[in-house]
Amino acid sequence: MSLFTYTLPASAHANLLSSSPTQGAVLKTTPTDIRLLFTTSIDPTVYEFDVLDKDGVSVLTSDTKLRVIKNELTAS
Repeated sequence: MSLFTYTLPASAHANLLSSSPTQGAVLKTTPTDIRLLFTTSIDPTVYEFDVLDKDGVSVLTSDTKLRVIKNELTAS
């Protein structure tokens, strides 16, 4: 079971338009792809991103690839 969550710095100017899976979703398995879509381009150096299991432990590994293209953040 995985809990999908994310945080953005308080000074961020981009607003989240949508996410897949949705914020706060409780999943039976770890998702293979995660997408966050923002209202504007985001700076790839000023965000925090994590996927937690039911105990609050990160399930991201060194194999996880994070990509930022304009206003979309993708993890796979």
